[in-house]
Amino acid sequence: MAPFITSATGKLLIGLSLGIIFGFTIHKSRMTRYETIVGLLRLRDFTMLKVMLSAIVVGMVGIYFFKDMGILKLSPKSAVIGANIIGGLIFGVGFALAGYCPTTGIGAIAEGRYDALLGAIPGMLVGAAIYAEAYTCLRNNILQWGALGKITIPDVLGWGYPYHWILIFIICTAIIVFCRGLQKRGL
Repeated sequence: MAPFITSATGKLLIGLSLGIIFGFTIHKSRMTRYETIVGLLRLRDFTMLKVMLSAIVVGMVGIYFFKDMGILKLSPKSAVIGANIIGGLIFGVGFALAGYCPTTGIGAIAEGRYDALLGAIPGMLVGAAIYAEAYTCLRNNILQWGALGKITIPDVLGWGYPYHWILIFIICTAIIVFCRGLQKRGL
């Protein structure tokens, strides 16, 4: 079994299988529907937020668990506040205008939604092209502002195993429960 997993074909098949499972999951959670995404932006439907926070909790707890057990080594990117602000603005404005992120846009196309095919995905490609053109101007200016180096949440908190991922699990779970409460009350 191990030679198959480490072979190029095995890696591709595992990636394809995980992609199919991921696509099925976002479809079943209704995250590929424009109404669900706009419902979150209008603070009326928290389905997308709950699914994303659940994914963050599972992924983060799993990653830190494997790291703390010595099975996995993290290789974080450098944190740069200016780059995060620019990236967040570009993604947020595009997300609000199109009603889709790249993943949900591709999922919506797979469901046969023409608004994603004719509007959202071309808009994302135009936005990426504009950013690519502006990159040389931004690279040495805004994209270097607030460089913090390679830091992680445990580094910032100064906590070791297992407190950092338990705290994050509690915070994300509390947000999910809070959103469920708001949704039940119709707020």
